[in-house]
Amino acid sequence: AGIQLTGASYSSWPQVEQFHAALVRSLQEQPGIEAAGATNTLPLAPGWRIPFLIRGVPPPASGDEQTAQYHSVSEGYFESLGVQVLRGRLFDAHDTAQSRGVVVINQALAERYFGAADPIGQTLISQATNVGPLGASLMKDRAQVIIGVVGNVKNSSLQRRAEAALYHSTRQFPFRHLYLVARGSDAAQVGAAIREAT
Repeated sequence: AGIQLTGASYSSWPQVEQFHAALVRSLQEQPGIEAAGATNTLPLAPGWRIPFLIRGVPPPASGDEQTAQYHSVSEGYFESLGVQVLRGRLFDAHDTAQSRGVVVINQALAERYFGAADPIGQTLISQATNVGPLGASLMKDRAQVIIGVVGNVKNSSLQRRAEAALYHSTRQFPFRHLYLVARGSDAAQVGAAIREAT
């Protein structure tokens, strides 16, 4: 289910973040829900492809920039899709706008840019120049610490291999439009739970 926030009540990103956090929490508490979360882009829908640097690593030559798809997800998103955590941890309620910037990366990014090295604790520096008014506060620093690695999700097409992707927390990088995702054993009950939460 898609959620679009409009109007003066959601003119600042803290208001947007707080609404979505409460909505996801409400959905997670509904009967029949095994896992629930939110995202700004669903599987098979590419995120923004943005270049980034790895702190402590010389920048690549011009024309050979490191890029990844940028996504923003809430707690519970990966659990809803059954995406495996390979290293580190996922986002939690402590990853707020007041805490350090953090990201979770996918296996494709870890293998391509870190090889056999452990990416946990490494810092990525975004080279985005225009991320919209809500993301501007987070992106002023542009540096985010990698806290986890997850399995790949097909983010372009079923025929192509998953591209390198990194995930922000919706608490740190919110969007007015998000998709709710939920999992349960009874599809009708899950649908009813989403309607009740929204």
